[in-house]
This record gives sequence, C-alpha cells and structure tokens, in this order.
Amino acid sequence: MKIPFALLKKWIFLEKTELEIADSLTRAGLEVDSVDNNILNISLTPNLGHAMSVLGVARELSALFNQPLLPFPATPFRTNKESFAALVMDPISCPRYTARVLENLKIAPSPPWLLAELVLLGIHPINNVVDVTNYVMQMIGQPLHAFNLSSITSKIIVRYAQKGESLILLDDRTLDLDEEMLVIADEKGPLALAGIMGGKISGVTSLTTSILLESAYFCPRQIRKTSKKTAIVTESSKRFERGLDPNLCLIALDYAASLIQSVAGGTASSFVTDCFKEPFPAKTFVVRIARINKIMGVSLASGEISSIYERLGFTVYEVNDTTLQVQVPTRRVDITSEIDLVKEVARIYGFNNIPRGKLPFRLSSIGQSPFYTLTQEIREQALCLGLQELLTCDLLSPSECGYSKNLIKVINSNSQEQSVLRPSLLPGLLKCLRYNMAHQELDLCGFEIGRVHYQVDNNLVEEEKLGIILHGDKDFYDIKGLVFNILSKFGEPVFIESDLTDFHPFQQLQASINQEVIAFIGQIHPKITDNLAVFFAEINISLLATLGLKKIIYKPLSLYPSTTRDLTITLKEATTLNDVLNCLKTLSSDVLEKVSVVNIYRHQSLGDSLKNMSLRFLFRSPYKTLSFEEAEKEFARFKRALEQLYVTKN
Repeated sequence: MKIPFALLKKWIFLEKTELEIADSLTRAGLEVDSVDNNILNISLTPNLGHAMSVLGVARELSALFNQPLLPFPATPFRTNKESFAALVMDPISCPRYTARVLENLKIAPSPPWLLAELVLLGIHPINNVVDVTNYVMQMIGQPLHAFNLSSITSKIIVRYAQKGESLILLDDRTLDLDEEMLVIADEKGPLALAGIMGGKISGVTSLTTSILLESAYFCPRQIRKTSKKTAIVTESSKRFERGLDPNLCLIALDYAASLIQSVAGGTASSFVTDCFKEPFPAKTFVVRIARINKIMGVSLASGEISSIYERLGFTVYEVNDTTLQVQVPTRRVDITSEIDLVKEVARIYGFNNIPRGKLPFRLSSIGQSPFYTLTQEIREQALCLGLQELLTCDLLSPSECGYSKNLIKVINSNSQEQSVLRPSLLPGLLKCLRYNMAHQELDLCGFEIGRVHYQVDNNLVEEEKLGIILHGDKDFYDIKGLVFNILSKFGEPVFIESDLTDFHPFQQLQASINQEVIAFIGQIHPKITDNLAVFFAEINISLLATLGLKKIIYKPLSLYPSTTRDLTITLKEATTLNDVLNCLKTLSSDVLEKVSVVNIYRHQSLGDSLKNMSLRFLFRSPYKTLSFEEAEKEFARFKRALEQLYVTKN
C-alpha cells in the first residue's frame, strides 16, 4: 500500500523525518518495505484493516507521536431520510447499505489537483466521478461505487444471485454467478458483484448525467468467500475482507458527494438511503492494569495506560485503581478481547522500550527420540557430502507416481493433482528438477528426508526415507559413492543387481546390510526423464533405525612402512567382487591391511563367460618392518586360496 507523505499532511502535521516515521510505524506493527520518492510502501497483516488508508496511517502516527489529527473536511449535508428505495434481503451479509443520488453531472477528466494526488496513490485515472470514489477509498478506507442512474430500472435490491444469472464486469469479463454470491441488483438483474466489482451495464460513462453513489458495509466472510471463488481480488475486496467501520458509511458518502460536486458539478440530494437493522455501538471492554504490566514485563501507572488509549481514539473510564473500562471505536474490528487491548498498549509504548529479561530455561528429563537423532545425523551427513536439502509436497496425482501400485488415496482431496500420498520421494524430486531446469539451473545435487506411504496386502505402511537426486556433471558411481558413505556408518553395504521398473534396466543396484535390503540406486528410466541422465537413490531410514550405528573401533596408525603385491586372476563372469572379498575374509591375517581392485578386464580372447580381475594387496605390520620373505609368504597364501576357488582352467 502506498502512503504519500504529501497526503498524510492533510490529516496530521508532523515535524518528523521520513525515516523516523517509517521506523515508528514498523515498531507499531505496520511493516514499511521502503521509502521511495516521498512515498511509504507499507505491508499490512490481515488484522490491520483499520490502517488501509491515508487516514488510518495518520491515526497510527497520531497515537505514536501524541499529535492530534487535523479536522475532517466539513460536508454541507446529512440526513437519514430515504430518497431512493433499497431492499436488503440478507442483513447479515450486508448489515448496512447507504446511497445518495447526484444529478446534472458533467463526466470529464479529473482536475489537475486530483490527477496529481491519484498518481501519488498509484491509481490509474478514469473520469472525475470514478476517480473520486477511488480517491476517497484510499484516503479514508471506505470503498464506494457509482451506478449510472439511468441504467437502474427500479429500486436497489441487495440479494444473493440466482441460479443461471451472469454479470459482465467492468473489466469486460463475464462472470457466471451462483446462489452463494452477493450482488447489487434491480428488478431486471444483477448490477454489481457486492463489495468486489461493478457491472458494465451500470458503469459511469461520458454520457452519464446522474448517478447513485453507494457506500455500504458488507460481511468480511461473505466478500472473502466470493473473492476466493471468483479469483477476483480488488482494492475494494481487500478492505471489506479485513473488516470496515459500519459507522464510516455515511461519512464517506458525504465526503465523496462533496468532492464529486466540486469536480463534476451537479447537485447532490440532501436525502440518503440508509438501510440497517440495528445501530452499531462502540464495543466496551474491561482491562486490568496488573494484567497489562505482567504480560509486558513493565510497571505502567493507570494514567500512562489511559493516555495511550486516548491517543488511539479510545474512551477510557476508570472503574477503580486496578481496572479500566475502555470503549473502542467501531473502526477497530481487530479488538475483540482484553488481550487485544494489552497488545495496543505494547505497540504504542514501544516493543523496543520493554526490558529484556533472562528467559527461564529448564532441561527436560525426557531425552531426544533416538529416531529423531538418527534422522538429524543422516541430514547432517548429507549436507556435509555437498547435497542441498529439498522439500516437496507429499500429495501427488496418480499420474505422477509412475509404475507404482497400491497407492493410498486421500479422502475428500481438493484436486486430482493432490489425491494420493506419495509412495516414493522420486516424483517430488523430479518435479523439483524440472523446475530448476526450466530456470536454467542444470546441475542439481539434492536430497530430501520424508515419509512415504503405500499398501502391502491391504496393510498401510508408513516409512521414513532419504531420497538423493543427481543431474548434470554426475554419473552412476557418484550416487553409489554417496550411498556407500551414508550406509557404511551402519555396517558393510553389499551391492547387487536389482530389477525395478523406474530405473534403467542396466544401471541399477540394491544395497543390503546384514541381508536386509536398505536402499535402491540407479539411473532413472529414460522414458520417465525424457532421456535425461538423472540418478536417484532411496534409502530406508526406518530400516536403518533397526540396525543402529556401527560401532567404530579406532586403532593407532602403524609406524612401519607397507608393501604391496598385485595379482591378476581369471574368473567366471558370474563371480562378483563380494565373492572374492568374502573368500579373503576367511583367511585371517595380522598383516593384510587392505585389498583393492585395480582393474577388471574383459575381452573376446578370454571368452564371453570369463574376465580378468586385478587385485592389489597392501601388507603392513603394526609391530615391525615386514621382510620380503614374510610379505611373499602371506601373499602366496592368499594367491593359493583364490586360485583354488576361482581360477578357471582353460
């Protein structure tokens, strides 16, 4: 919302700098985003509807700086006698409806002074009458609407739309109405969508000579519901949604009529239509002084608190030494209880003036959940491995779940796009990847920790999983290395081939610890990723929690040199590296420190069913320097074992 300093001066005189004003408003809860070209750009929370105008901000400044407001511009007329018939069929949705007729108008561009102030407010000028209604709304906060009087064939009827009715709005959109939408109508049909936007048929044009000027109070819930259903948000609907002052309707009507007469000539009727079921009295609350001081942590006297309320425009009656009775104007719809009045004292007193005491802290006797601690450790490890944490929605459409079956449907879902619970973290991470690629971010190394849900034999299963996705300058071995690093804290992971439909048939593995399948890794099937090389892994954290962290035993580094031996043996194609390592583990040795693969060689000269595997043995004694003979003896022992088990004779 734009608040020009030049227009603030119409309501209050302040000898303060722009930065002082901006800082004070921010401290009072009106977030000032910026100060540009003598204009305050303010963000308001929904409870601050009373400040959605220049006058509303001026009232805040009046209370903050204890500076009185300037007098409201005088208007020459006021009466409650009806002159134009109106029927409000639902006084709950429209508690008050006021209107006045203005005749013999000359529709033309607004005068220079009004155009200049509209530009400051960021309003696009239309014509002098419409410009005044927009100007008054921005200045004092009450939306108004001008109907072309010649387009109204009977009395005004405030009612709900009927089935099959439609309305062409001022922006030329045709809106199909339903029975839950409140409209302003005559006997022929709807003229405007109440509180949101007028209709084209009753709009003010250059040929208009007489208007019906409307100033009403609509139920915030009704306007919010219609605005959401129609996806139409206007400056008027924003104000009605937050709640307005029903006693401002006549004031705004008189103010606008006076301005229209000054810019468009004509005559304003001295009679007004004012429909309401019952008056709108000010609200009265009892507030305890001790309660205010306890919550704020200060010691304010009764007089200081009363002064703050009076600066806000409230009326204060002292009940006794400990209690005040505060009458709150109807414009403050956000105040509904004693605690709201405590907040008002804190705002105006200044949160920065409230002393900061030491917060009481007491350790709980209940320790952290082991599962939560484990999840946090895995998250920290993933971050340390260079992965970025991603968060995606756990509701998907069935089409996004790929080949997954046994999906769990959401009861009464809002849309088909969020109708099932995710059976895997993959669909959400793929959506994140596509979003990044659409914004020219081609490299993605991310992870997500979240719950997945699926059915097994009609039983609902919920598991915590870690998903990892890689794209860009990465390959299969990168994601395998990441999974190995994470799983190695829980045991010795064993990788074997898998057969999952979501993965590339020749680039996928499953990882097991203690013969329990913990993770799946691989390249996502090209049909799913449009032939992009995307690598994905999913680790079952719920299963890892049952294993527990592997006990790490630290040994001192040996002070003695190592020696290596290389061995190349011919193996059957079906023999895996795990088979070789398991064989070596059966031969205990005090000096074998490490066995690693140097190379695996396949060639037609060996045959289709054979391969050569080159291994490197590293020997080292923790007590002495190994002699050549000792190293050779150990190496020969391992060589004989491997030859007996795996060497294939031609």
